[in-house]
Amino acid sequence: MPAPTRDPRGRLFRRIFLGLHVSVAAVFGLSLTWGVWQGLVRIRPLKAQPKLEVSACADELSGLRQELVARLARFPAAESAAQEGRRYEEWAVEFRHRVASARQRCSPPQGATREQARATNDAF
Repeated sequence: MPAPTRDPRGRLFRRIFLGLHVSVAAVFGLSLTWGVWQGLVRIRPLKAQPKLEVSACADELSGLRQELVARLARFPAAESAAQEGRRYEEWAVEFRHRVASARQRCSPPQGATREQARATNDAF
């Protein structure tokens, strides 16, 4: 019985489509990795920030909390929940960066007692 013959053009097409598939997968993987890296860079606090006093930390925490509550209160009054959700996602990245920076400057606060340091840590 003769061996089945294959069309030689099929091998060329398989190689072309395999190369196309690998290229698309590589571009997708690289863009995903780049996006994650950029997101982490935007959230991380700056290095070597000076420590804050206990009262300054309490004021900053209070301000961050008030800002978060005010931002969440916008959802019920928003004209479009989808648009407000997108705006919130953009705002949340910057907010997380500010919270991480405040945590770095206030963990532990300068001149804090053990109880004050524990309370500040619990507040974050």
